Amino acid sequence: MIIPGFFTALGLYTLTNRKEDAAAETETAAVGTSGRNKATDGGSRTTGGERGTHGGASYRARAARVDAGWLQCVLEAAAVRLEHAVAVTAWADPVVTGAFVAACGAAAVVLLFVPFRMVVLAGGMYAMRPPSWRGGPGPIED
Repeated sequence: MIIPGFFTALGLYTLTNRKEDAAAETETAAVGTSGRNKATDGGSRTTGGERGTHGGASYRARAARVDAGWLQCVLEAAAVRLEHAVAVTAWADPVVTGAFVAACGAAAVVLLFVPFRMVVLAGGMYAMRPPSWRGGPGPIED
């Protein structure tokens, strides 16, 4: 219940910032520093007074929006991974769920006969193997 509430609050925060920034940008675009309407002025000239405004939003507001966007992307990726985990365990795809159940059974049998310390040691040795033993693409050679 906490996680959906957090996502909702983040979405509302982002939506509110977008509305405020859009209002500030239209206000800045409609009236220039000289007070004339740019829509009827025939172009979008900028004068020296508009140089530091950056479209009506302050640097901190833009930085907060960028941070909120980054956080939203990270949380979206986490939500997709959790959704996939739920799909695996909820029989949404019977083939994948069957393979998952078989892998869990095999892991249970292995852990029944092999001490947990040895499993952790083998996993650590596998993770710390030298790069030449890894299966990925090697360095580019001429």
